Amino acid sequence: IAASGAIAGGKDESDGALHLTSFDHGLAWLKLVASESGTITLTGSARSGKLGDATLAHIPVHPAGTPVTAAEYGSTTSAGAQVPVRVPANAVPGSGRISVRFAPTLVGGLDGVFDYARNDEWKYWEARLSRAILASDYQRLKPVLGKSVDWPHSGKVITTELEAAADFQAPDGGMVFWIPRNRFVSKYLSVYTALVFDWFEDAGHEPPPLVRERLWIYLHAQILGGGGADRAAPVLRAGAMAALAMSPNGNLPDGAVAGIVPALPRMRLFGQALLLDAAVASHDRASADTIAKSLLNHAEESAGEISFNQHREFAYADILATPLRSNCAILDALSRYHTAYGDENLVGAVPQKLMRWVAAQRTTSGDWPNSQENVFCTTATTHYADAYETPVHALTGTLELPGQKPVSTTFASRAAPAVKLAGPAAKPGQQFDVKLARGGKGRLYYGVQAHYMMPPGVLPAADAGMTLSREYFVEDGTKWNRVTARTVLHRGDIVLVVLTVDAPTERHHVVLSDPLPGAFEAVNRNLAGAPVLSAKAKLPGMTTLMFTGGAWPDMSIVTGGFYHRETAFDAVRFFAANLPAGHYQVMYSAQVIAPGTFMAPAPIIKEIYQPDVFGRGVTKRVDVAMPGK
Repeated sequence: IAASGAIAGGKDESDGALHLTSFDHGLAWLKLVASESGTITLTGSARSGKLGDATLAHIPVHPAGTPVTAAEYGSTTSAGAQVPVRVPANAVPGSGRISVRFAPTLVGGLDGVFDYARNDEWKYWEARLSRAILASDYQRLKPVLGKSVDWPHSGKVITTELEAAADFQAPDGGMVFWIPRNRFVSKYLSVYTALVFDWFEDAGHEPPPLVRERLWIYLHAQILGGGGADRAAPVLRAGAMAALAMSPNGNLPDGAVAGIVPALPRMRLFGQALLLDAAVASHDRASADTIAKSLLNHAEESAGEISFNQHREFAYADILATPLRSNCAILDALSRYHTAYGDENLVGAVPQKLMRWVAAQRTTSGDWPNSQENVFCTTATTHYADAYETPVHALTGTLELPGQKPVSTTFASRAAPAVKLAGPAAKPGQQFDVKLARGGKGRLYYGVQAHYMMPPGVLPAADAGMTLSREYFVEDGTKWNRVTARTVLHRGDIVLVVLTVDAPTERHHVVLSDPLPGAFEAVNRNLAGAPVLSAKAKLPGMTTLMFTGGAWPDMSIVTGGFYHRETAFDAVRFFAANLPAGHYQVMYSAQVIAPGTFMAPAPIIKEIYQPDVFGRGVTKRVDVAMPGK
């Protein structure tokens, strides 16, 4: 397709494009060519005598439509797996593709955790105990870590810190941060110490017997025998039960777990996870199943991930109950539950999905946000690996598709990185099975993703882990008026775009993309010539908060949020490395630049590395009056 435009009247030289002369002294022409590859080539040239100039630009043309990603995740220790794939018959031609990701483990990327712990210089008891259990986790995870991190004296750290435990035990048996006196005892630290002692024993390290025995006495007397007025008593009681149940000589009273099960609706998730630990360790299967069901009632699930969420009446009331720590405690408990009862249990693939979510919570430095979270999440990771993963030897993953030659990859150990294999294009209406074959030894993890686009307006709004809505407002000088189906805009109008996001659980590496209709040009307010919004205009029903760059929301109670905006010709995009659970509004302005009837494609928000976790808005029609109307 070729098209040409005029600068002024002229003559046709008929070589496939229209050459147009300028007023008097030369020749100028403009040529547009649209290719099947989805690119418009714009060529402009002007000359007069011996002088001339030209320009060449390639403009990408994206197919109109809404991108869709469908995914299936799992693992196998048998011969393989089979995943059915179907591309809708009305999908946009040429947009379908298949990809498969193989991995020998879900454990890895813990370099930052162990680097931090290895170099930690804090000397109070909680930090020393945490450092020692991380050293133990390091030793257990070395087959997965490979050469990515080195902690040569980790064994000495374990021995030294366990020997120091007596220096931080008060006369009543409770544990302290610094000075071993009864008035400085922390109930939380005491429960935490008892739990970590059990983790040490699981790893083959013997905690000091006398310290442990005195600590048991303290837990019986001060936690299980009292403390009912303490608002955190259910968490402490569940933690004490777990610590005593997992200890060989802890003497947890018979029926203790069953006695507290009726209080599950009033317990926070962290306490429920610890109570599940206690039920499993005390061989109370009925209580364990009841607690597992209660936890599953709080799950937010996608194809590849799951997390557990609960409203908190007060934030960070104790040192053991942040949402991330709760999820890691749940992962630990579910791994123990699987180990105790095998595949005949209520949780199925939940621990694998939760392991993916926990791994995604790591910061860009490779660790979790604080030392307690490092401990709970790393230890849960260790116990997950013990429950679900076996040593890898010549583990192979093979992708088989109809009419295609099989493609394989091999993993020598769990330290090997994941591998992504690209499949062929998938045509509209095509339906087939993706066959995944496994060989060698070890658990093979897989993820199958089908990507395609649907025509504009076909898909409704969607909530697949996040919700997204979009509204337009037009400024009339005194207020913002909502743009409805009956609204007709005019060239020069300033439109405020309001994007509302709800995230029920924390999300990571999130991109929010709002495609622009052809009538709009996003306003870059960093440019001197950008139009200025009226200071008098009021937005109905909400506070006007414009996205101007920098951390957003800019509030001390929130870590994370949308911190970067990209303004392009085709869309405006916002990015968040970490998006905590909550309600968000981001706004930007656009100017109406062309008359006609236009389509604003649906806005989409998704996790970049987990694209099946997404939210989608709806397509919107935009009408702009012709000049003079």
